[in-house]
Amino acid sequence: MAWFKRRAERPRAPSIFERLERAGPEESAAPSPDDPSAHRWARGEGDVYLTFRVGATEPSAAAAGDLAFSELVGAMHDEVREPTGATRVALDIAIEAFEPATHMDRLVDAVVMGGGFEPLALYDLVRRLATEGTTPKQVQVGAALMGLFTDPDDDEILRVLARSPTYSVYAAVALTNRLGPFATLADRQRLWSELAQKSAGWARALLVERVCAEPVTEEPLRSWLLAEGWRSGPGTERAAAPVARAVRLLDLAREADLDHDRFVAACALLAAVGSAEGFAGAAEIREALLALSPRLARPEDAAQLEALRAQRSTG
Repeated sequence: MAWFKRRAERPRAPSIFERLERAGPEESAAPSPDDPSAHRWARGEGDVYLTFRVGATEPSAAAAGDLAFSELVGAMHDEVREPTGATRVALDIAIEAFEPATHMDRLVDAVVMGGGFEPLALYDLVRRLATEGTTPKQVQVGAALMGLFTDPDDDEILRVLARSPTYSVYAAVALTNRLGPFATLADRQRLWSELAQKSAGWARALLVERVCAEPVTEEPLRSWLLAEGWRSGPGTERAAAPVARAVRLLDLAREADLDHDRFVAACALLAAVGSAEGFAGAAEIREALLALSPRLARPEDAAQLEALRAQRSTG
């Protein structure tokens, strides 16, 4: 009997949220189970529930995704209506068959428009998935659906999840939804930039890309983007081009009174942009910055210039 008692008292493994909560931004930004470089934000400032797109789906995969979506909605109804051990197991199986990247928007719409969910029971379910989930899909579903509720005490849960590229998009959209219908573009950009500043790697790159999807008008935000925002390790190449557009790098390079620090930051950003596919104006910006090269005085600045020259010769 004592052996069984010791077995029963064995502590459970920490959830994904608990591990992220204990980790710093750099640790949280470790490579995710899926490929963050494939993530695509939905277009449009007015998108309320949309998260992102991964790309085209084969017809057979789409059909399988539709079936998994329907089964998940049914399993959620069963778990919310009358939870048992069997309904929880069925829900866990349905979540693992579900594809959040391509069907999350439909799931949110089904919960909002379809009805049939008792609000408090649904809240308990999605919060449990977000904080106690032990698989990425459980946490993704929980984080996305937490955006439908407004308890301010839950904001920190989503901020912790936003540190990881596996959950950053879902958490950011959920937090944005929680700002309410009267939030301005500046409010949303401020939120995304705060999340990005506490993230690293692909998580930062994805959040910075969302900041830059709309015009950036606040000068403090533009300054942070130029100096640091695009520096995101493996996600730097993804973030650099949107930041270059957002800070109007071409206009910046042509400023007659461009101070030294901003000039050096612009050189570094340009080197990161390189010949990024689809980035208009990279060649012109290189020419403008090279024309200002006599202003470089320190050895570390000269290294930036040499990087630009080498880039130009191979571009």
